Amino acid sequence: MGKAFEKILSLRLQEFTEGVNGLSRAQNGFRKERSTIDAVGLVVELARTEIAGVRWRRGAKCYAAIIRPVVKNSFNTARWTCIIDALRTMTVPAYLMRVLTNYFKDRVLF
Repeated sequence: MGKAFEKILSLRLQEFTEGVNGLSRAQNGFRKERSTIDAVGLVVELARTEIAGVRWRRGAKCYAAIIRPVVKNSFNTARWTCIIDALRTMTVPAYLMRVLTNYFKDRVLF
């Protein structure tokens, strides 16, 4: 029963998280039809673009560095209040915000 309820919530939230005021286009994690492979492809393309420049008067080409912060269990440690605040900025309707606030209330993740 809980899984069905979560699926309904997820589908309703996607209308807003994927909309104009939704998640950043650069975010790939936890999104439909996006994967880690897509993110790696974007980084590789950016690096290729940056180092493809032509030297001008013996100047240096552009170089790119990859810095990858490690966030262990990022979803498991996300604060529910931060998630609710982020959803408010996406103009999620009040009824759905009330449902989610109640869903997160006194919730503990093991």
